[in-house]
Amino acid sequence: MAKKFHHIKVVAYGTKQEEIGLKEIFAELLLEDIEIFSETIEADYEGGVFLDERVKVYAEISESENMDDFLKKVIKGLDEYDFGDLVENPLKRLDDDCNLYLRLSKDEAKDGKIVFENRDCIHVTVKIAAYPAKKENASYILNEFIEKNRG
Repeated sequence: MAKKFHHIKVVAYGTKQEEIGLKEIFAELLLEDIEIFSETIEADYEGGVFLDERVKVYAEISESENMDDFLKKVIKGLDEYDFGDLVENPLKRLDDDCNLYLRLSKDEAKDGKIVFENRDCIHVTVKIAAYPAKKENASYILNEFIEKNRG
């Protein structure tokens, strides 16, 4: 069977005090054997984005089975509204390089829920293995995967 995805990156930012909580959220959201990393981002007082020290918590999934299992978990965890939005408007979440972008609520993830969010969120980037690499082909692969794995 052809590989549907190249890799998945999961990233969240927070204060240094939030690091342990973010790692706990990731541990719940990700599969058991996925390694979770963190790095400190120094404060940038010269016009930078972060005026206080921040932490980046991240993981990368590259094994096909793990990618499939993670995406199944996300898809099955979505409520009807977010699921419908993903199915009906996949192109708004895809870029020209066949990357799918999902933003999941950190607050809802603390409670084990998967909800789309635009502000304080967990960024999920899925590189879809579409050939030729076109948005429409990536959308087809995504919809086929969703249809097969929603139930």
